[in-house]
Amino acid sequence: MSATTNSLETSTFDMSIQWRKTDDASPEISATSGELEICLNGRYATRHYDSFSQTMIDHALISAYPLALWPSGRPIIGGG
Repeated sequence: MSATTNSLETSTFDMSIQWRKTDDASPEISATSGELEICLNGRYATRHYDSFSQTMIDHALISAYPLALWPSGRPIIGGG
């Protein structure tokens, strides 16, 4: 007879943003931009290679404005 042990693992989810005004032509995009970090169980979901600095970085530069428009069904860029 073999015994099995059930262990309870706790998952972690961390998210942070450092707001950063950008030089984008759209004032909505510029004013709502930031460096987003998403970390799942100690691993960065936003980690990627930045070709400008030629390094791996843990954040993604995003704008909250298009994300807010998405569920409304309104066009994100142009269109009217």
